Amino acid sequence: MKQIIVATSILLLLLSCTITGQTTLETENIPIGGLFSLTGDGASWGGDELKAVQLVIDETNEEGGIDRKQIDFVFEDAKTTSRDAVTAYNALKSKADVTVVIGSTWEQTTEPIAPLAEQDQIVLISPSISGVIEDDKNYNYLFTTWYSELSGTKRVLQEMNKQNIGRAVIIHNTGIWPTFVSNLFEKHSEEYNIEVLQAKEMKPDAIYTGFSLDEYLQSFMKQAQELGLTVPIYSASATENELLLEWYGQYKYGVYHPVPKITERHTEFIAKYKAKYGEEPTSPSAAPAYDAAKLVIAALKDGARTGEEIKNWLDNVQDFPGTVVEKITFDEKGLLDVGTDAFVIRTVKNRTFKDI
Repeated sequence: MKQIIVATSILLLLLSCTITGQTTLETENIPIGGLFSLTGDGASWGGDELKAVQLVIDETNEEGGIDRKQIDFVFEDAKTTSRDAVTAYNALKSKADVTVVIGSTWEQTTEPIAPLAEQDQIVLISPSISGVIEDDKNYNYLFTTWYSELSGTKRVLQEMNKQNIGRAVIIHNTGIWPTFVSNLFEKHSEEYNIEVLQAKEMKPDAIYTGFSLDEYLQSFMKQAQELGLTVPIYSASATENELLLEWYGQYKYGVYHPVPKITERHTEFIAKYKAKYGEEPTSPSAAPAYDAAKLVIAALKDGARTGEEIKNWLDNVQDFPGTVVEKITFDEKGLLDVGTDAFVIRTVKNRTFKDI
């Protein structure tokens, strides 16, 4: 769930020109915190998240704010490292009396601040983390609007079962997220009559990959062809772009990945984003960031102000109109509660990403 970014200095320059985030706050206004990876490997994701949130903040302020008060948006750069994320989180607390923070980008910057936010009773609502952080823990103040990995994994297993695939090998790189999604696949594979094998020599019917970077998927597909593999590859996640189109086309036995169904509100969001910034977002976390901001604004409009009040509001929200999915409801872990019907399986046909 990562993508290498270059020219981060250009990104920050663009953000300084187009984003109006506050660094000092007026006490009569309502503060919302933001924590995004604006430099480092996660910069392309964090930059899009920031712009999506700013879009909601600007819309709210232009409409008169909340209770005739403007929203002050104060944000920090997590820099895609655990240490910098903690520093950024503490900086947010010193700048403003925030009770909710939208962020952070990815697990490695959210995991170290989750216990801090829990202790401070500050809500964290991330647009780009999976359920791995709470796999063996429970943070009451942590939520995510990221696509449900469990539902996406089960949708892949459904499709594999439909294609009469009975034996699969799992390939993944090291890291929190790759290990998490690979374990999800193995844990639920028996429900779909799929046996997980341990080696190529076992002659699998398909390969399931959990890679944290799309470049790793490209490298594996090249190796697969060199090894003479002639089975389809199913990926846990993929960023649909021109490079991926080319890579998928080079592997003739088929590469597939799950994506949420495009909602009408998602199409509207992309149009708004492009109108404001002159281009469409490149990362898949922009729409979840937009949803996170919409939820926070709705909670504030309903009178929630403290961290506990905002947490309780999110715990009880039902069927909130979403961009990522049609209706947003959180489960007991603060994850999106959606089923497999919210996902489709995509591949490349005639140099275009298509639903199968």
